[in-house]
Amino acid sequence: MITVIRPKQLGSGIKKYKVYANNHLICEIAEEEKLELSLNPGTYTISAKVLWFKSKELKMDLKKGDKLIIKSNKYVLWLPILPAIVYGVIVAFGFNPENTFYSYSIIMLLLIIALNLPIVRRNYLKITKE
Repeated sequence: MITVIRPKQLGSGIKKYKVYANNHLICEIAEEEKLELSLNPGTYTISAKVLWFKSKELKMDLKKGDKLIIKSNKYVLWLPILPAIVYGVIVAFGFNPENTFYSYSIIMLLLIIALNLPIVRRNYLKITKE
């Protein structure tokens, strides 16, 4: 038996997280839920998903009595948003929209956001073992 725990977190959403062991769905867990799972001791590749976000796949040796805690890493969501905020502040303080620099800056901003999305997608959920 292992225990899967999803603690209450502000802003973590109402969707259930799907938890996988060796790419097989072992449970869906809601916020503030604790599940006891019958899983044979051994080495497993554990991951979790919600919508299009997921955790990194972790190889773990699980034994009877282990606890897996699944949390959202909501700070990683700021990664693509921060460049937009910084850019908005810069533009608010004096760039001329008719300037070609302004157009190139928008393209660069969109590129930065697009490059950060895969990082956010892979690091939104975090699994730890106790």
